[in-house]
Amino acid sequence: PPSPKQQKKSPFHIPIEIGLLEFSKDAIEGTVTLEKTTRKLLELKKSKERFSFKNLKNKPLLSFLRNFSAPVKVRKFQPKSELFLLMAHDDDLFNRWNYAHQLTVEVIKNVTLSLKFGKKPIVDKDYLEALSVCIQKQEDMALCAKILTFPSEPYLAQQMKVVEPELLHRSVTIVKKTVAIFLWNWLEDTYRQCYEADSHSVSAAAMAQRSLKNCCLAYLSLPGIEDSAAQQLCLKHLRMSRNMTDVFAALSALSHFDSENTKIAFREFYQQWQRDSLVVDKWLTLQATSTLPSTLETVKLLMSHEAFSLLNPNKVRALIGSFCSLNHYRFHDESGAGYRFLVQQVLKIDSINSQIAARLLTPLTSYLNYSQKLKVMMEEQLRFIADQKDLSADVYEIIARTLDSRS
Repeated sequence: PPSPKQQKKSPFHIPIEIGLLEFSKDAIEGTVTLEKTTRKLLELKKSKERFSFKNLKNKPLLSFLRNFSAPVKVRKFQPKSELFLLMAHDDDLFNRWNYAHQLTVEVIKNVTLSLKFGKKPIVDKDYLEALSVCIQKQEDMALCAKILTFPSEPYLAQQMKVVEPELLHRSVTIVKKTVAIFLWNWLEDTYRQCYEADSHSVSAAAMAQRSLKNCCLAYLSLPGIEDSAAQQLCLKHLRMSRNMTDVFAALSALSHFDSENTKIAFREFYQQWQRDSLVVDKWLTLQATSTLPSTLETVKLLMSHEAFSLLNPNKVRALIGSFCSLNHYRFHDESGAGYRFLVQQVLKIDSINSQIAARLLTPLTSYLNYSQKLKVMMEEQLRFIADQKDLSADVYEIIARTLDSRS
């Protein structure tokens, strides 16, 4: 778009790698097979261009922006039916992940709308089947783990016109559980197979195997499916772990269970690693990002723990920053307790480290995107800070800019 110093913009030269995918379908079995891919590099040099392709046996599907050939955003232009097919069968690995990512976002948004209007949430079966084909065909374990990893709730919130964090979290939970149940046998088999990897190897293959193993663990230990078995699986994973990646995966899964197992695991981990500051930072973050209702109280208790200090920026980011920026569901609790907690800490930290204090305010800067009730509470807290005397320039600038955006 035009800008003050450059009203007229010339088109960029944008390389777009595409694939024209031709499929065949077995009329009896109903299976789809990718027969041929015609690859082309389109060079866009004008604001509009037209390309024609001849001698194609069947009408192809378009695999667009293969290998992420240009750093651009593309408006959605393909129907879901085509995206499901591409997600399952595209021979470009980047696009297979990209279509899975797009469809996961869309499925979660649809479930959120159903919940909002009191309808029964339904996860599209075509999505589940395409996801199943996609991961079972995937030879790259690291990419398979990426495909199964959902976008974060803060990211999903950015894709919505009006954000309702409680509904969003419920939607993500419903879709994750549905995927877990649909793929349960595959997840269990893959989890067992991945245990054969050398736990100390730093080769790409070993790291990919660990990534997929821990991704499967996250699904197999989702709260609300088989809680007792899930906790036992996490505890076994924790005891068998020979590297920090696996240990953190087990602790992360356990953090969402309100049980004595969780308390003991976190306590023993701290006793073992309390002298390693970076590991303790991660320990704080895992507790701050738990989905349990008591998480804010846990964060407050940890602020009195010997491992935490308001004078240490890394500890502040690991505990307070993680709760407010990464724990979208609990921070945006409808009581407003998360907002009040953040403001209290910002005012304390401002005189110690104004840059950290200003950075902590980031979750409040998008308050206009939230539901009316949350928006009002966030604005109240922003105005409360604005009324304080002796604010640092860093914090004042963030507050002033955020409140000015309303007009």
